[in-house]
Amino acid sequence: MRPTLAQSVATETLARWSALFLRAHLLADAEAWNYIYQGGDQLDPHVEFQGQTVQ
Repeated sequence: MRPTLAQSVATETLARWSALFLRAHLLADAEAWNYIYQGGDQLDPHVEFQGQTVQ
């Protein structure tokens, strides 16, 4: 299967989203939380977020 993104784009996207996730959860950064969970995937054409609530 061929990659759908260039390596540089994939690396940058993964790094950015990982940093946002860590900021949201470890630093309680409200902006990072909102970006990840309130529509950041709609702003980033390379990301499709599928959240799941754990009970």
